[in-house]
Amino acid sequence: MTDMEMNLAAPRPSIQVAPLPSAASSSGKERRLSSSSVDSLKKGRSTGSPEGVTHDVLLSKEEDDDRDASTEFRKPGKIGTFAWPVIAIVVLAWWVSSIIIPRTRHRWIVQSLWAWFFVLVIVFRFVPATLVSRPVSAVWTTALANPVSNIPSRGRLALLWLGAVAITFGSAFGFQRPEGTTVTDRVISLAGVYFFPITICGLSHNRGAINWTRIPVSIILQQALALFVLKSSAGFAIFAWFNAAVGDFATCAVQATAGIFDADTTAKGWFFVSGLGVIIFVASFMQMLYFFNWMQWLTKQFAWFGQKVLGASGAETFVAIWSPWFGQVNSAILIGPYIESMTDTELFAVMATSMSSVSSLMMGNYATKMAIPLRSLLAQSAMVIPASIINAKIVFPEADPSKPLTRSRESTCAGRKKLNLRKAHDLLDSLSDGALVGLRVAGLVLTNFFTILALLVFVDGTLIWIFRGFGVHALDLHQVVAWPLFPLTAFLGMPRHEIFNLAYIVSGKLLVSSDFAFASLAKIMASPAPFSARGFAVISFALANTASLASLGTQIGVMVAFAPSRKTTIAQGAIPALLVATLTTLQTAAIAGSVL
Repeated sequence: MTDMEMNLAAPRPSIQVAPLPSAASSSGKERRLSSSSVDSLKKGRSTGSPEGVTHDVLLSKEEDDDRDASTEFRKPGKIGTFAWPVIAIVVLAWWVSSIIIPRTRHRWIVQSLWAWFFVLVIVFRFVPATLVSRPVSAVWTTALANPVSNIPSRGRLALLWLGAVAITFGSAFGFQRPEGTTVTDRVISLAGVYFFPITICGLSHNRGAINWTRIPVSIILQQALALFVLKSSAGFAIFAWFNAAVGDFATCAVQATAGIFDADTTAKGWFFVSGLGVIIFVASFMQMLYFFNWMQWLTKQFAWFGQKVLGASGAETFVAIWSPWFGQVNSAILIGPYIESMTDTELFAVMATSMSSVSSLMMGNYATKMAIPLRSLLAQSAMVIPASIINAKIVFPEADPSKPLTRSRESTCAGRKKLNLRKAHDLLDSLSDGALVGLRVAGLVLTNFFTILALLVFVDGTLIWIFRGFGVHALDLHQVVAWPLFPLTAFLGMPRHEIFNLAYIVSGKLLVSSDFAFASLAKIMASPAPFSARGFAVISFALANTASLASLGTQIGVMVAFAPSRKTTIAQGAIPALLVATLTTLQTAAIAGSVL
């Protein structure tokens, strides 16, 4: 007999699959294993006997059940049948009070939004969501999806570019120019609107994988958001309220530091005191939300929106939307359990979007202490949401779109067991886990930031010493970086004599931090030769991000805290992500310059 015949003739152990419990012994959609089945699983796992195959079969069956159950309607339990209606009545009473009580009538819009949000959440615990989603999906498919899909791809791309050109040129020449702004200024800014996307495409690792329709979509969304915030009082009010709400949330941690430090120390705003406290608080709070499965649910919803609008996964979209408010570190904490399982493209996108804006607390400090227009900061934060994620996907396209864990609602539900998340026993246990995670993140952020900042000081001192050997005493690293930035800042539409000063301040931000750059801007505005009104408005957009060489330590620290095994990939993508974040912010400044 040949070897193959001997292998075929050899006796093989039979695969015994433990019988699944009957429908009478199961509850709802859950299947429970009998004690004998559990014993057989344990035996098979430890001895490698055929029962081990049973374990694998049952695991795959449970995963399929979880995937199905995640999208099905779940009826509330006995307690929920009475408790949830009571909660809904209380929420509705809270909403009615905002309308009929004069003292609370000024906040009726905010209370209405929150009240009906919670009411709908409660309603859909009793009513299947498909009663709403199916008709909406049918209308969407019939009225928009099918007609658009019938248009050839080149035709769709042409229509999108036509819409981008229409909204940008219409905004640039359709609004009255303020004093000090010329037609040439707006034309230059308009050129920058298209120059920066071209530059970003030139940095792409794989131009053949770029989804070219996302570029005009990004321009259209940025221009629409700029008009909504800069030209609409309602848009400004909405984003200002949201910014204040997130700022108040972070301030809770700042106020809590008074229990450890004195009030004078807390008021100084030291990063070691207030910044690290916010990191620990946000990490603990997010761990609590993961314990209740709320963050998993939100990520699943963002997966649908990200794929439809931005061509991104749920985790990427989550960071892109929340980073302008929570900041560079805390936005990564929001999706911390997903970082370990992210693809290289997703890691790059998270870093680029996290560095493309500033947080709500930082915006409040810049507006109150440095007189930076809050409207400009809010508009930049809104515009950078689509720009940052789309630009990141252009530079580093996803090689295999089927790999991201949160690429769709279904994959997000199916992959929830892959989260790097310890299962807590109760609420206090989850908060304790979050505090430990926050402490690790804060330690890595602080040490990495200090290391890179000290290295920059060393390089700056070395260059000064070398330049003085050539008899040059007025040249440092700050000016060396400013010269390459000069051609980029020339496309923002500022007065020509202010361009190099802008490049010099942007170089300070790129080397140190946005705090340093805005402090330099405040000094110039208080000097006898300040920037013009247009220059001050445009530069407020150009500086509103955390993309700096020093902040690379911050970004690497928070990412490595959640995914130490991905440290090499994170470090390799940090500097390209810094460039994408810088170009994205300059693009938003050019768009703002075309309407200001």
